[in-house]
Amino acid sequence: MLSNPAIERLRDAPIEEFICTDTIPIPPEKRLKNFTILPIAPLLAETIARTHEGRSVGEYLKDA
Repeated sequence: MLSNPAIERLRDAPIEEFICTDTIPIPPEKRLKNFTILPIAPLLAETIARTHEGRSVGEYLKDA
């Protein structure tokens, strides 16, 4: 992810915010000030718990 010249292009692009998940680590030297990295662990944990308990995952995702 973010191979050359992606960082330069993102730095120069008129993008207010770049949002991604933490599923693939982004090294500190590739992070820009407008990056927002969201953790995916809570979503996965709730999905696993709901599946295990026989509750609706769709209902959870609809409200997420």
